[in-house]
Parts: sequence; structure tokens; C-alpha cells
Amino acid sequence: MFRQFGKEPVIFSGDLKNEDAILEWLLIQKDPTNEAIEEQDGEGVRKIVENDEAVAVFICKIDNHII
Repeated sequence: MFRQFGKEPVIFSGDLKNEDAILEWLLIQKDPTNEAIEEQDGEGVRKIVENDEAVAVFICKIDNHII
């Protein structure tokens, strides 16, 4: 991941199969004060993409449903 203000990448060094660890890492990268990323529907996602400078998307499979 590249931050807007830097040229050096920020790299997740944990287990890519550990969804909780990835989410926690993304939350810290998004905002070190740990502002929560909430579940959004299509319209909510559209507004975020249109209004924010950067967006991280986390997709996972739960009970054979991709979320």
C-alpha cells in the first residue's frame, strides 16, 4: 500500500490467510486513532469512493457468501 504523502510502500507482513490480522492492519493504516471501517451497501460505497481520497476494500467469504 502506498500512502499519498510517501513514495515508500507500507507492507503487511503477517499471515495473508488471517482475515482478522489483515483487517486490524488496514484499520491502523487508515487511521492510527483506529476509526472503524463499517460495512457498507452499494450506495454507501459509491459515496465513499466519490468523496474520499483513498479507499481500502476487504472482501471475505463467510458461509459460502462473498462479502
